[in-house]
Amino acid sequence: MYNEPANGCADTYQHSPQAAPQTISSASLSKRRAAKRESARRVRAKNKDLLSSLRQEASELEGSNSSLTDDIAVADAGLCKLREQLAGCRAQTVYTRTLTEQLSEELSMLQRMGAGLRHQRELFTSTLGLEPAETSGR
Repeated sequence: MYNEPANGCADTYQHSPQAAPQTISSASLSKRRAAKRESARRVRAKNKDLLSSLRQEASELEGSNSSLTDDIAVADAGLCKLREQLAGCRAQTVYTRTLTEQLSEELSMLQRMGAGLRHQRELFTSTLGLEPAETSGR
């Protein structure tokens, strides 16, 4: 760390050899080394725990990914089957529409034929002089 003098210039280093006491007692040096060892041990343990936790999470995510990949394959197969069914439904709809149009044309033709037959019957009955009530029973 830098000591910043009152004039704002940071030009002296707090831990410079000139600022440190010349003699460090053996007890305090031993105490500092023990504290550093303990701190390093805690850091290593923390990193080991973190690594273990990350490995566990990675394993869980890989399992989840595998499961989701399987789900996607099943969904794709279902989607393919639904597309086939949709194509069949569309073909059936086209066929039904064609039949409906044919039946509609036949109905129109039969209605025209019925109107023509009714007209012929009226002509026939009027030619014979029959009353419409006599022929309505048929």
